[in-house]
Amino acid sequence: MATRIDSARGNGPHVANGGAARRSDRTAPLPARELDRRHVALSLAIREASATDLHALSWLGLAQEQVDVIDATLERCARGEEVVLVAASRGAPLAMIRARVARRSEPDVAVIEAVRVMPGLQGLGIASALIVAIERVLRERGRTIIEVCIGRHDERELARYARLGYVRTGTAWDGRSVMRKSLDLLAARPLQILASEARGRTR
Repeated sequence: MATRIDSARGNGPHVANGGAARRSDRTAPLPARELDRRHVALSLAIREASATDLHALSWLGLAQEQVDVIDATLERCARGEEVVLVAASRGAPLAMIRARVARRSEPDVAVIEAVRVMPGLQGLGIASALIVAIERVLRERGRTIIEVCIGRHDERELARYARLGYVRTGTAWDGRSVMRKSLDLLAARPLQILASEARGRTR
């Protein structure tokens, strides 16, 4: 399963005060923070993760602690117990999402376990696109509900999932907020449209 998603932040030079851009505006470098927000353009392919993605997902050690977790998850993926998707640009994974296909006590409920985006690329809608993509995969595998647990003080993540249609349904044993979404509504929605809508909600 693969789909292409374009993510961009702005085009061309920055124009101050609504006027035409001066030559110095086109040639002078912008501060790094502005470059992150206005001049990042990525063409992403979302696909199921492979074993070759493991070392790439360590991002030069920035997420090394996740490699063993993902390694064990790939074995469960082979057994059909979990799903791992990656968002890659030119073959290089920049983000991943991991979900349990079914909860033992509730076979129709899938659970998002982790979402990781490469440092420096957060806030571009990549995580939301991955969430939308895995919703479609899980529905195709017969799940009708998807669940995620969010830290009680993580207002940004709570807002992200709320925008994507998740509703808070309770509190987990560790104090995290439990949010759920029905996957039945995805039946007639093409993945590209869903991903485009998710990306737009994060801008």
